[in-house]
Amino acid sequence: MRKIINLAVITAISLGLSGCGREPLPGIPIQTVVYHDKTKSTGINIIRIPKINSLNTAEVGENLYSKFNENLQNTYIVSMSGGTKAMLSNNDYINTFNATSQELKNRRLFKWEKTKNAACFPISVASDPNLAICTIDINNNGYFSVAAYNSRDKTYPLSNNVSYSLKLSPPIISEDSFKYIALYQGKIGNKIKISFREFHKDMSRPSFTQDIDYELNKNGNTIIGFKGLRIEILKATNIDITYRVIQDYK
Repeated sequence: MRKIINLAVITAISLGLSGCGREPLPGIPIQTVVYHDKTKSTGINIIRIPKINSLNTAEVGENLYSKFNENLQNTYIVSMSGGTKAMLSNNDYINTFNATSQELKNRRLFKWEKTKNAACFPISVASDPNLAICTIDINNNGYFSVAAYNSRDKTYPLSNNVSYSLKLSPPIISEDSFKYIALYQGKIGNKIKISFREFHKDMSRPSFTQDIDYELNKNGNTIIGFKGLRIEILKATNIDITYRVIQDYK
């Protein structure tokens, strides 16, 4: 019986390549290594919301300042523009007809034989947990034209060449281990109240929550501080506050 293998759900399918009279795995294993574009920078950018020294307004109960880490990546995501299919060994069949699914569109770019683009789909086989099926741009022309098991050196023609596009993987956004929140709590008389709260792994730490009253300068703008953070207060009411963050947390 011919097996139908839908690459969009390939991770849930076991091919059972061991036993059952199947051919052994000959030849040199096909190299499938996630491609890292060394011309693209990696590392961490610090994203500050709002930006330092920008003019901002926040209402009572809103956070005055947040900081995030933007981890830049130099890998690519592969999106296939259409469906294709191929006959593999022992009458196994692959089919990428569902090219709009997230499983298929969000495949990473691999390199086959170091120079050719490939999108690889892991499959569940007890005898070979690293087994995958790859569609390969064998001619380096922007079209996948053959398929192959990543553990064999034999390729199988696709029924039709399918174009694909590459997009740089988006940055991974993460907060610091410790997250600080500065909530505006309103104004009473000539004082404003700010609630500073510290979180660790999204869990509030009650012993690190402080509500502080700051007296406003009657003769001009007021600068308030907490753990290195400096905020210049330009105007404050019981509805909102206008301010600038002029220095980050230490």
